[in-house]
Amino acid sequence: MNHRDQSMSEVMIVLRSEYVSRFEEILEQLTESGAMICSVDQELGSIVASCESNRIVLIENMEFVQAIRTTFSYLADYPAGDPRDTDGLDRAPELDADYADD
Repeated sequence: MNHRDQSMSEVMIVLRSEYVSRFEEILEQLTESGAMICSVDQELGSIVASCESNRIVLIENMEFVQAIRTTFSYLADYPAGDPRDTDGLDRAPELDADYADD
């Protein structure tokens, strides 16, 4: 893949015990910071979210975060016309090497 619109990461966020009762407020703050919530475990005080990799430090420094772990990262290539696409509409189509004609 030679198009790299954004580096993305899936993260697991562990909350400080004193903040576990404020889940709704915390989810709102994470969403406002650009995180997309994937799953929540209130009993364990953990949240799995997807975010732009450059936002991990911002999330890590939030007062309610005990720990954050990146479970995996990937490069996102958004389709032409998507507002997140940085390649523009005029990029050349990419061929998968396994299917390219010789």
